[in-house]
Amino acid sequence: QILRSCGLTSFNGLQVKAGQDWQVEWFGRVRSAQVAIALLSPEYFESKACQKEYLELAKNADKVPLLSLQFGMPNLDGNFLGQKPQEIKAAAFVKQAIHNVLPPPDQGSFLDNWERNCQALVSRIRELIPDLDPIIKSAETIIPHDSVDFIHKVYIGRGAHG
Repeated sequence: QILRSCGLTSFNGLQVKAGQDWQVEWFGRVRSAQVAIALLSPEYFESKACQKEYLELAKNADKVPLLSLQFGMPNLDGNFLGQKPQEIKAAAFVKQAIHNVLPPPDQGSFLDNWERNCQALVSRIRELIPDLDPIIKSAETIIPHDSVDFIHKVYIGRGAHG
């Protein structure tokens, strides 16, 4: 509801209808996004679907900017995606890609300071999509603490598949 209150819509894996192939629906929309938001948690990379989603987002970050919101940082120690050569390479790539985390890990999780972090999120989106600036209202007026629903042409990897 945060960004819906600004008149913006979103797509995430939870919106895939029964019987539809979530991969076709989700990956089919990623490249047309203006911004991608991944909701990281300690469990995030335990899901093969989330691993696949994040790798796709990271590979396309030059075309679709990637914002990673952290609700507790995932464990990125060692070969956290597995021991196969391709999984080791993928883990190294993910570690390199996770550099633009909101909030920074030393500032707790996104929920620890909801209002400040929502304001920071709206600011980052304004920077990435300047033509949306007139639409986005003050974050202080759009933030119900119990909702996490994101943005117009913004697609979310949130650990919903696995």
